[in-house]
Amino acid sequence: MPYNKERLLKLKEKYAQADRQLCTVKEPENMNREYVYEQLKEYLRIRLLLEETDMESDHLKTIIEINLEKQEKLLRSGVKLEDVLAPGCAGITGAAAKKIYLFLTIQTLLGLRLDEMQTPYIETIQELADAVIQLLKTEEYTDKC
Repeated sequence: MPYNKERLLKLKEKYAQADRQLCTVKEPENMNREYVYEQLKEYLRIRLLLEETDMESDHLKTIIEINLEKQEKLLRSGVKLEDVLAPGCAGITGAAAKKIYLFLTIQTLLGLRLDEMQTPYIETIQELADAVIQLLKTEEYTDKC
């Protein structure tokens, strides 16, 4: 079964909307913990194809594992992932790979560079938000938004 073209177009638009919304964290009036946290949380939810109820935990490992469990259920049901998932983070396997992909995607979108020595220790959405805020306030970044 080939990609559902309409579903892919909707998903691409959803990703683009999430990208635009995350870019709002770069506006000076939005550089606060709560706002950046909420935007990152929603961005991760959309990128991992999760429901709001899946986002009860702040731990990146937990929400990534929920995504992996959903993928596993699809595989067990006989559905090929490439038939239902758009290319991108939702289609990557492995928690560590997804975490790396998410960080790279966020860095690219916001034009930031997270400290590679710090990223393995970022375990929660709040810790990620704090790292992003610190970079936005202290370093120059490229304007990709």
